[in-house]
Amino acid sequence: MKRFALYLFFVCFTVIICNYAIFAETLNVPDEFETIQGAINASENGDVVLVQPGEYDENVDFNGHNITVASLFYATGDPEYIGRTIIDGHGTRRVVSFISQENRHAVLTGFTIRNGSTSYGAGIYIRESSPTLENLIITANHATHRGGGVYCTQNSNPTLSHVTIAGNTADDDFSGIHAFDESNPTVVNSILWGNNPPDISDRVLISFSDVQGGFEGEGNSDVDPLFGDADRGDFNLTENSPCIDAGSDIGNGFNGELPDLGALETGLPVTHFRFNLTDNNHSILVVSATLDNEELPAFDEIGIFSQEGLCCGGGFWNGGELGLAAWGDDPGTEIIDGFVNNEVIEYRIWDFTTQRECIVNPQYVGGEGNYVANGFSAVELEGMTSYHWEAPEPTDNNHSLLIESASFNDESLDIGDEIGVFTADGLLAGYAIWNADDRIGFAVWGDAEHTEDIVEGFVADEAFTFVIWDYNVEVEIEAVGHFVQGPSVYTEGAFSIVQLGDFEDQDPIDLVANLPSGWSMMSINVDPADEYYSEDEDRGPDVPLMMAELTNRDELEIMKNDVGQFYMPGQNFNNIPYWDLTEGFQIKVTADCSITWTGVPILPFTQIPLSEGWNVIAYFPDYELPCEAPDFTAFVPILDELIIAKDGLGRFALPENNFSNMPPLTPTMGYHVKVSSDVALNYPDAPEELASSEPRSFDNSHWVTPKPTGKCMNVLVNHISGIEMSEGDQVVALNSSGNPVGVGTVDSDGRCGLAVWGDDLSTDYVDGLRDGESFEFKLFSIALESEIDLVVNGFIKGDRLEYTDDSYMVVETSANVTQPQDFYLSPAHPNPFNAVTRFTYGMREEASVSIQVFDIHGRLISTITDGVKAAGQHVAVFDGNSISSGLYIISMSTNSFSTAQKIMLVK
Repeated sequence: MKRFALYLFFVCFTVIICNYAIFAETLNVPDEFETIQGAINASENGDVVLVQPGEYDENVDFNGHNITVASLFYATGDPEYIGRTIIDGHGTRRVVSFISQENRHAVLTGFTIRNGSTSYGAGIYIRESSPTLENLIITANHATHRGGGVYCTQNSNPTLSHVTIAGNTADDDFSGIHAFDESNPTVVNSILWGNNPPDISDRVLISFSDVQGGFEGEGNSDVDPLFGDADRGDFNLTENSPCIDAGSDIGNGFNGELPDLGALETGLPVTHFRFNLTDNNHSILVVSATLDNEELPAFDEIGIFSQEGLCCGGGFWNGGELGLAAWGDDPGTEIIDGFVNNEVIEYRIWDFTTQRECIVNPQYVGGEGNYVANGFSAVELEGMTSYHWEAPEPTDNNHSLLIESASFNDESLDIGDEIGVFTADGLLAGYAIWNADDRIGFAVWGDAEHTEDIVEGFVADEAFTFVIWDYNVEVEIEAVGHFVQGPSVYTEGAFSIVQLGDFEDQDPIDLVANLPSGWSMMSINVDPADEYYSEDEDRGPDVPLMMAELTNRDELEIMKNDVGQFYMPGQNFNNIPYWDLTEGFQIKVTADCSITWTGVPILPFTQIPLSEGWNVIAYFPDYELPCEAPDFTAFVPILDELIIAKDGLGRFALPENNFSNMPPLTPTMGYHVKVSSDVALNYPDAPEELASSEPRSFDNSHWVTPKPTGKCMNVLVNHISGIEMSEGDQVVALNSSGNPVGVGTVDSDGRCGLAVWGDDLSTDYVDGLRDGESFEFKLFSIALESEIDLVVNGFIKGDRLEYTDDSYMVVETSANVTQPQDFYLSPAHPNPFNAVTRFTYGMREEASVSIQVFDIHGRLISTITDGVKAAGQHVAVFDGNSISSGLYIISMSTNSFSTAQKIMLVK
């Protein structure tokens, strides 16, 4: 008996090397097609019909399709699927037919064919065809004339390999297999036993097979195969069967031990690598495989893995070239169960002798190392078995880690380096071998609940300690783990993305924060020097020591955190226990000023924990991050939880409504964010090129933006109907006295976000709204040069125009515009102009209107509009960038009205 059998994907790659199979598809039964025949009918040459275990009551006809029809044996190498995947004729019909000139690329593999009944070829009937039949049990079929199991006629030359033909009957003769009319089937490594009558046509070419009654041919025998229980359909070979190791290695690539005879190989191990079969795959030909520079022992396993550590394919090494499939993600499922397009393909080897997984360095000799549906790659695998640590034993709970990057001295880990994750007591509870250029996923194990006296892993909220084993220099290096996503402490069932590195100590720097007079939000991105810490508090710097520079100049009025604790030096009061470096602060100063601290830079991606609801957070990067819609780059890691974010000037991002008027996040600024659940924020890396996302400035200061008061609500005016607006128009929120309490600028989409400020109770005057106080909106139109009342028509968020601290609303509005009594064309502004000028025109009724620009010679320069316009006021723009300086004429005409005006372009 050989240690393991392997026919895994041998047939697959017989098909793949055909020209038409490069773009083969996998058709799944019954997931995509209820019947095998339905899948065959929908297939094209080179496709694979993959059949799940079950009993299929069908008469299967290949219909001239040169395809592979297979059970899961084809994908797993597990012979159990041969007995569990049955095509049954139920005594009323033939089971399988090849009658349309199919060739050797028509493959049937991994089934039990039984209970067929017809005159000739009850199990399998072959006419004018030469298919390939492998790893089949053909049993209990009855022919009223000949060929109970298999019948071949009219120049049919099929190949049968590892086939068990047993227990078939025929009323005339040749019950097992019969060949007629110039047909010459080839049978190898098979068993023909217990058929009645047992005689076989002399046209059949048989070798290395066990044939009841004997048959001339190399390696043939006539001995009881010692089935498990043939009467009950158990055709497994028992321990002393003479058919074990009696086969031929010709064509199978085996070295040393020989295959067994028949469909069912003995002594197969439990498969180590398990994976799901989906509806798409990438074909891989393993040309060679070594382990520690020696040829890989036959029947060790090769596994195919995604970068997240998901097994997506595999099989037993057969001592020669091996065909495998890397299975892609099934888009019909909610979980990721395979590769996504362009994902890097990784490999592992299961060393059966040591019972360990080995890292693998792939060298591609054909195709690419990235997954492509229906793609193909050829690869040489180099495995290594030298290990520094023993992998920890799995427990009943774990925390998944994805090491996104790992580097030392700016160089990535080498293949073969090891990553260990240790508890505070030095217990190894997570382990991986670096097997990629960029990332790897693995589990960190928690302490098992059922073993109270033994600690096998992490306990809840315990910190991770990372250690790297350098394979080349044989030294352990303690690493720093920076959590890009997910919890930074052990959390059962959680998932985290980590960046590993040495991150050597950085030199202290001076950090300068410039503060505007009044209220703002600020934070720091350095860990201040020891002089800023008090002796009895090491969680963070001391607030009065941190703010001493300002208090010594009497410039600090108050600073407060997000839970209402505050420092008021004028009253010598402080109840902020320490400066939490992950938090931002609201601060009020008496004049424009600056403050300087000395400290070591905090790494940009250091984790910031956020609690459900509102948080004032620090900004750690030393670079800017954009926050414009629709990407909201700065908050991508928490975008699913982010409700609203705003800066100290009340500018805000509202992902649900795809809106942002926030400029890029900037060092020393603090930010106010509201999240739907507890979450951790790790700021992303700096973008390759930061596009300008600062809100555009416009020459429109009709209303001056109120100064921040330390608290506000945010309003998104989502739409303004009834008027044509221009980018740069203003929307103002007015209190009952007509004083502005918030001003915003209309963007290019016609929307406007504004902060409506609450009253600052620390001042002696009213500078904002009180809770519950109402307000109203007005629009200032640049083109019309007039203020226009806005009426709220509906609330997308909120229900009334009343102020509430730290709330937000989204409204739909309309302009309360008086309809023109006549047609008109207003003077252009500016005029003269050097690039662009605007003008308005009025329509007393809906009508067709033409507005055109001419030069002084009457030549048409531009058509502004030419069509039907609704009654009302309209805005038009003329762009003169592409024409030369000079005098031009704007002409407007309707059926009943015409006018013109001069404009002067000066460059």
